[in-house]
Amino acid sequence: MIKYQLICNNEHRFDGWFPNIAEFERQQEKKLLICPMCDSNQVDRAIMAPRIGKNKNKSKTKTKNKSQLDKEEFYRGQFTDDTMIPASRAKDILRKIRKQIVTDFDNVGDRFVKEYRKHEKGERDDRFYGTPSKEEVKELLEEGIDLFHLPNVKDDA
Repeated sequence: MIKYQLICNNEHRFDGWFPNIAEFERQQEKKLLICPMCDSNQVDRAIMAPRIGKNKNKSKTKTKNKSQLDKEEFYRGQFTDDTMIPASRAKDILRKIRKQIVTDFDNVGDRFVKEYRKHEKGERDDRFYGTPSKEEVKELLEEGIDLFHLPNVKDDA
């Protein structure tokens, strides 16, 4: 696996793991790389310093300087927070998301992968949802395709 530091056109930086450079380029060409901070699909590799092999005599534990810790803390702060809301409100929001998707998107059922392939070719839009098999989900994820599990919150939950 290769770890790249990625950057979007809004200069947000984040990491991405790829099996090889060809896979990175394939995903980039198909606009499958999405910035987690702004959802831009204009993503490229950021300039990175090469990784030099470790000296076998040095300790395996890595000490981090203050600037590295500050960067990590900032990065974590982009995605996690200690802010809470009551679970009932969160469930209401998830129900609204599901209702909007069911209302505004096409339910393609078990044809999800076929419809996704059409979308990749530009033959259809991405306003659909469906029920791919576990094997199909695994296949799509291995291809680097982002999927979102549509929440279904029970009314009595």
